[in-house]
Amino acid sequence: MNVSPSRILDGIRILLVEDTPDQQRLLTKQLSYAGADVTLECNGSAAVAAVRRTSRPFDVVVMDLLMPVLDGVSATRELRSLGFTLPVLAVSARTDEPVHRECLTAGCNAFLVKPIPTSDLVETILSLLSEVSAK
Repeated sequence: MNVSPSRILDGIRILLVEDTPDQQRLLTKQLSYAGADVTLECNGSAAVAAVRRTSRPFDVVVMDLLMPVLDGVSATRELRSLGFTLPVLAVSARTDEPVHRECLTAGCNAFLVKPIPTSDLVETILSLLSEVSAK
């Protein structure tokens, strides 16, 4: 699938949790280009607080793994313990299988390795959202 200006993620609220400024800009641009409404937080603790305080729930969380204050795996565990059931997409430059398994065990629904082509990012989010709709 090629992502076009058709705004395929129009109306989708995404919580992007990323601490690296370059990755923040890149992922925000990719998601916004596809039409998503992106809220950015720079660590897992801030992400958990954002989920708790929002009056309009996020549809998907895109979670980096290695961050200060609270890493992505721990933040996902905390979100799940609070009853957050919507998709969490783990993103990382780490490619080792144990990290991938740890993310899934913590409650992440999918894992993508950076750098992420826009089409892969959007396709994965759409797939996660269709799984939620099917339930």
